[in-house]
Amino acid sequence: MQATDSQPSVSDLFDGPESDHYFRDLLPTLINESDRGAVLLGASQLDNQLTDFFDALVPATTSGKRRKEIFNITGPFGSFSGKLDVAFTCRLLPETLVTAIHRFRKLRNDVAHKPISFSLTDHTDEVRAIFALIGTGVELGVTSMASQLMVQNAVASVVNLDDPTKPGEKLFADQAAALDYLLKNKHHFEKLEPHRLRWEVGVGLGLICALIAYHKRNLLQAVGPNKSFAEAITQRIVNVSDSNA
Repeated sequence: MQATDSQPSVSDLFDGPESDHYFRDLLPTLINESDRGAVLLGASQLDNQLTDFFDALVPATTSGKRRKEIFNITGPFGSFSGKLDVAFTCRLLPETLVTAIHRFRKLRNDVAHKPISFSLTDHTDEVRAIFALIGTGVELGVTSMASQLMVQNAVASVVNLDDPTKPGEKLFADQAAALDYLLKNKHHFEKLEPHRLRWEVGVGLGLICALIAYHKRNLLQAVGPNKSFAEAITQRIVNVSDSNA
């Protein structure tokens, strides 16, 4: 995904604090889940990210009681789909992003009614189609980044192993030596292959979460702590008119 006037590059997105937290704390947990658990956990994270998105937009003067009412399960933002419908109707998030999240939500619903034997491999096309909605070639970028992270994780898991024949020494001199060993013994990577789709889901959802955070920051910058969107738009029109006068 290339940077545009309305959307940053992937590298810019992943530089944000939300992404740091996601890739440091949440991604490892997701990868260690079963395929079924990864989808359920990922959908829950998207739901939480949307809650944070709308919670940040609530006027700063709103009381704690009123805020709880708004986000109560019976309130307007009480469901995953409800938040997406509001984001779409009010044009707070791009339609393509909302559609991608909706499709992952539907995958979550399908998984919730499937047996424990659910496999992401059976849904490869659907997973990649979801990420393709975000932008041209995004699914390819997600696949590439997921592969890189999977290899890095494999290297990190063996680089500090002790040498059983030389007490006090490491088995590998550095990461390059560890990677070289893994490449020469491909059965290690073959064991990782069943987890590839889980890595893609994790990376793709990290991108979606970063995009939600990006749009949240832009909206907050436009309206401030208490101004409405109508007021912000009106002020912008006035400013443009004054500058053209």
